[in-house]
Amino acid sequence: MSSTQDWRSTEALVYSVEWFDATRYDSGHYKVVYSYTVGNESYVGRFDDYGSPEEDYLHRDDTIRIEYDPEHPQRNRYQAAREPRFGLPKWAGWSFRILVGVLVLLILCFGWRK
Repeated sequence: MSSTQDWRSTEALVYSVEWFDATRYDSGHYKVVYSYTVGNESYVGRFDDYGSPEEDYLHRDDTIRIEYDPEHPQRNRYQAAREPRFGLPKWAGWSFRILVGVLVLLILCFGWRK
């Protein structure tokens, strides 16, 4: 497998752009779907771009530059995609619930012994 430094750049055509408002578990973000061609094969890529809604953001039929793995062209990325700024990873919510559950059980067990 090639390292990400060996990835090549190509143009991709934006197929869809959809904004998702923030929820309890996720920041507001765009979901973008695009297509690109390597050789005679066409591929589809996706990314989430976290930020605030912008009027001049990407639109259907816009062209963007993406990178792909030349050994596995279906592996691709959009370098300009922004990561979540706030909020916890999705696993953090469940981890917190499990921790609270364990603490409640410990309190009940030790309180029951008296």
